[in-house]
Amino acid sequence: MANKEAEAAPAQAAPKRNRKLVILVLALFVFLLLAAVGAGVFLFSHSGGDGEEEEDAPSAAAQDVKKPKKTTRELPPIFVNLDPITVNLRPDEGGDSQYLQTIISLEVEDIQADAQIKNMMPRIRNDVTMIMSDKQPSQLMDKNGKETMATEIKDAVNAIVGVPSKDKARPPEGPVNAVLFTTFIIQ
Repeated sequence: MANKEAEAAPAQAAPKRNRKLVILVLALFVFLLLAAVGAGVFLFSHSGGDGEEEEDAPSAAAQDVKKPKKTTRELPPIFVNLDPITVNLRPDEGGDSQYLQTIISLEVEDIQADAQIKNMMPRIRNDVTMIMSDKQPSQLMDKNGKETMATEIKDAVNAIVGVPSKDKARPPEGPVNAVLFTTFIIQ
């Protein structure tokens, strides 16, 4: 009789271990399944899946109606590089003569402006040389002096290739948006 009880005890312990193992494996399987579904939803929602485009299209259109459209350019800017220019500067009072050597890039609106500027290059270089040679070294040492000269050059180039302004107080309208100094040396 003792043998029957001894044999029954290990038989009862084995199913409890198997049951715990089955529950552990099922819990692990459910956890992995939920993790995979969560990762799939996350990746699908951030990759711009087909379902998301259909659902968000009306709301995006509604947002476009409410917000004004951006006026920024979608195309990269176009630059026209001038050859290096070297001029003698007007000497400061009691100062020695100095010269300015610079390379200028013009930022223009479109590719057609590039052709216009290249066609008028001798006149542009002449006017830029005249503007620069009228400056004193002390005027060009700070940022404001350089910005003032850049504005004068921009207005001169726009007057040559753009539409001259009827109002003398307003600068001429033209294709040049900015004048950039890529090299600026005073000696």
